[in-house]
Amino acid sequence: MGIGWQYLHIGPYAEWLVPDNKRSRSFGSSEVRDRLRDLLAWNFGPREDQVGLRYGLGLRKRAKKKASLCRHCFVPKEERSGAPDRLLFAFGVPPVMDVLDLGSVDRSAEVAWFGAAFAEEIRALAEFFGSEPALRWGLVHWFDDYG
Repeated sequence: MGIGWQYLHIGPYAEWLVPDNKRSRSFGSSEVRDRLRDLLAWNFGPREDQVGLRYGLGLRKRAKKKASLCRHCFVPKEERSGAPDRLLFAFGVPPVMDVLDLGSVDRSAEVAWFGAAFAEEIRALAEFFGSEPALRWGLVHWFDDYG
């Protein structure tokens, strides 16, 4: 059994919910991914449990048309001017545990900072995926098992 790594981001992120097709799944081996690897961390996965999901309707309500979707999320990995003065991204062997008070976080300001600070990278990703992302604020978590 290999060593598992947890990745945890709490803050602004860019999300693409796109058709789960060959192009979407090819991102991991694309030139765009290679170019952005050290700037943005990437989380993705097929969303069979949310087939046809329409945002704004809640998790259990579905669109009339069914389509397999894939969610690609990108979080800031490189430090840039104006970044929030708090922990955004942590990784390591489980458990990654800490306490982070988010009561005074200006979520809108963090999302605006991310959109401006990483505008060039977001444009490159939008070109690859063929659509603009949803810029959001929240928790993005994934787990990798190497070995």
